[in-house]
Amino acid sequence: MVMTSTVWATVALVDFGGPKPESVLPASAAAFAKLDLSIDGAQTIELLRFVERLPDEITEEMGEPDGDMTETFAEGFAEVFPEARQSEVEEWIGQGVGAAVWPTDSSSVDGDMAGAVALAVTDERLAEETFAAMEDDVPAYEVVDGFVVFSDSDAMLDDLQGQMEEFGPLERDDVFSADMADLPSGSLAAMWADGAALVELEEFASQEYGPVEAGRISGRVTASVRVDGDYLQARMDAFDFEVSDSDLSWLAEAPGASVEAMGDLPENTVVAVGAADSATRWPGLGERPTTDGPG
Repeated sequence: MVMTSTVWATVALVDFGGPKPESVLPASAAAFAKLDLSIDGAQTIELLRFVERLPDEITEEMGEPDGDMTETFAEGFAEVFPEARQSEVEEWIGQGVGAAVWPTDSSSVDGDMAGAVALAVTDERLAEETFAAMEDDVPAYEVVDGFVVFSDSDAMLDDLQGQMEEFGPLERDDVFSADMADLPSGSLAAMWADGAALVELEEFASQEYGPVEAGRISGRVTASVRVDGDYLQARMDAFDFEVSDSDLSWLAEAPGASVEAMGDLPENTVVAVGAADSATRWPGLGERPTTDGPG
């Protein structure tokens, strides 16, 4: 939500140097995502190399990263919460954010799903003063362990506290930690989701695609985006994934293989999409078209 105001708000690495948002969000989470807006010198060089390869139409409205994204992040926050003064926000806002949703049976929460956003802060007192001064559209919030955690209602924050007491923080969950450990280094953004837990949430499973029967999907997925100066790589990995009793664990047998295969493509390639072992899983996919028309 805070990130939507500017392109550069997504130009960041998820290797948090300080507290991590998963330290204040519950291990019962069905899905989690995070960004970190801190950029060191080496990372800035990589970003500049990549930006130089983009068309002028994309770069003409973009500023150059200077290694400190505080102003950009504060600007985004002020756009979401107009009552907050950007100059004041810059004094306390950190450069990391995470969000999670989890199942709940709390009678105080509307529906079976709750969620919260954890925004890193450098000065807890100033952050609390900013939130306390907002009168209209102020979210329910609390400041804890280097983050301001906010949600739609006090009931959701109360449920978050109960989830933390019962399950502990997400960062201590062994399954989550193992899945996230396989993310490519230097990722711009990261996401983790438990498929079985998500389809059990009525509010989630019934959106857009119609009801999904619980038990038909199991396993977890991670997604990441990274840049190395020459290309932007979006990647998704699956773990123990099954759909309607069909074992799709082969999706995780050779992580990154399809990306590595792109190394032989011409230098003037603009976009490429790959899937590992696709010819084996879907016979005929790699066959040449039989028509004389364009490919």
